[in-house]
Amino acid sequence: MPLRRSHPIRVPTSEPRVPQAHLPALDGLRAFASLFVFNVHAFGFCLVAFYGWGDTETRGFPGWTFESILLWLHRSLYGVDLFFVLSGFLMARQFEFARARPADFLARRALRILPAYLLSLLLAAGARWAVDGTVFSPRDWLQNLAFLHGFLELGLVAINPVTWSMSYEVAFYLAIPLLAIGFARVRRDWLVHAALALALLALILWIDTPLSRLHGYGLLFLVGIALARAPLHRIAHATPLLVAAVLAWLAFALLSKFVLILNRDLVYYPLTLLGSGGLLLLAIAYGQRHPQAPGRVLQWIGDRSYSLFLLHSIVIHVLGATLGPTLKPLGPIPASLLFVPFALLLSLLASDLSYRIAERPYFRKRERDSTAR
Repeated sequence: MPLRRSHPIRVPTSEPRVPQAHLPALDGLRAFASLFVFNVHAFGFCLVAFYGWGDTETRGFPGWTFESILLWLHRSLYGVDLFFVLSGFLMARQFEFARARPADFLARRALRILPAYLLSLLLAAGARWAVDGTVFSPRDWLQNLAFLHGFLELGLVAINPVTWSMSYEVAFYLAIPLLAIGFARVRRDWLVHAALALALLALILWIDTPLSRLHGYGLLFLVGIALARAPLHRIAHATPLLVAAVLAWLAFALLSKFVLILNRDLVYYPLTLLGSGGLLLLAIAYGQRHPQAPGRVLQWIGDRSYSLFLLHSIVIHVLGATLGPTLKPLGPIPASLLFVPFALLLSLLASDLSYRIAERPYFRKRERDSTAR
């Protein structure tokens, strides 16, 4: 849905122009991000339910056994990081937030995210009630509808725990009008990014708790914005930059796999800034060289990645409660080999239904409005 141009915020002509061409490769990156998040919960369930693990954050090399492979796959927490980087990039690129009326922008974001989010809350509440009899209070519902539950230091109840990151996503949307003013009035983008990074660091140090360090995720939105406003046409041929991006991503991913860094450590955020930003850079370069990427399967998953993100943990929770006790006597390896593919299949089916019911109407309306314009 294109944004109305009435009373735009003036952007200095020296600022980089934001291109509008769609990059299908980013749909592939979104698909991988959602699958990484699925890995965290599906393989985590297998380790806890079938192997008896109590702590999957044990540092060091896990070995080469089947159990170790599950652990490696489980340690994919950076899927959320990729979603944040992509969000910053896409908001700056597709919606040109620096030129939009705040009310228009926020209304479009609400239409995009709320239907599927509300559906996931209803399904999560129903699943919890069916499995263990949990009933959420009106206060719990209000806090989740206000997206406060993801600020973990508040200690609020999450109806669908995987949606904690949505609190940061919505906070980013609400901050966009202020970002628009900053980018409009300051001719050098790096000054805006530096000021925001320092403000986030000051907030983290002021609160000074391990959970408060999660606010560092805000830096990833800034990385996405910076890349969207960069001269992207030069990236596909900038070999030294792409090599550095590969090394940054590999280093960050390995540090995460070995649990040498956690998102409760301050050092995690500059490293994910480089690693996740580097992977986005690689996806952009690949997309420029291969315009038809990412392929039919990844495109299908990428289109449904938001619903897959919202619903997979509900599927795993219900499947674990119903099928888990039946699979466990088979032994941890057969149980895991049966549980994970079945959970993925059901999650993809659920995400497709959610996409058709709660997401596709938004895209159809946006296409109609674009055609009418």
